[in-house]
Amino acid sequence: MKNNLVSCYNSYLMATKWDKKRSDWYCRAVEKSNYPGKAVTSLTTLLRKCTSVIDIGAGCGALSVPIARKVKKVTAIEPSKWMFELLLKRSKKAGIKNIRAYNTGWKGNMFQGGLHSTIKSHDMVICANLPHNLVCNRGFLEYITKISSKYIVFIQSAGRWNRFYYEDLYPKLLKKRYKREADYIETYFFLHKQGIFANIKMFDYYFDQPFDDFNDALDFWKHRLKLKLTSKKEKILADFLNKKLVPLGRAGALTAPFGLRKAALIWWKT
Repeated sequence: MKNNLVSCYNSYLMATKWDKKRSDWYCRAVEKSNYPGKAVTSLTTLLRKCTSVIDIGAGCGALSVPIARKVKKVTAIEPSKWMFELLLKRSKKAGIKNIRAYNTGWKGNMFQGGLHSTIKSHDMVICANLPHNLVCNRGFLEYITKISSKYIVFIQSAGRWNRFYYEDLYPKLLKKRYKREADYIETYFFLHKQGIFANIKMFDYYFDQPFDDFNDALDFWKHRLKLKLTSKKEKILADFLNKKLVPLGRAGALTAPFGLRKAALIWWKT
């Protein structure tokens, strides 16, 4: 396992964005979610024709771990130090031994830490929930095309969802409207302009956020919003969350139900 590669600060802030707290919260949500299972089920037909997969932006292994049970080899690439450590931990706990993980990221037009020139071609390249300005980067697209011998797969959010209740909270706390992130259709149009006529398959999933207690939930939103709240605004946030959060089933534990979400699985042959 090569874990000595430099975790770079790239132009998309992938490494610094996912600090320890944010990574831990996300990993807890992954373990409660049906997203990994629904995504891998949607990939089943393609995976049957593959023996090797590269998962770029692998996070804590939401897809790498279940996919490793279906193919001979998985290469997982993750820029965040904390996500990378969770990936290794979850792989070991699951008894998975066929994941080779690299703690590095994309900067400019290449992977850092020497990985760019040494990585071998794999049957499938998966890019799940990567930033729009990365998957729609021509240099990135050209590179992943070179290292894919059969398929490239993008998985992105589809349709509207009230992301972490931001559409409610931004006006209350920031006095402005929340600007929604890019939808899958923008990526599809980008690919179309490059002469790639991709296939699209939709799937539904749940990705609620569990918390140890109410203070954990309050910390989650303050951390994500990057706010030092006045006592007045903290009360507004607390009152809002009291109406949204529901008991999880054990003493004090809560969950934020975000409802049914949709994802687009965009794929094409290389």
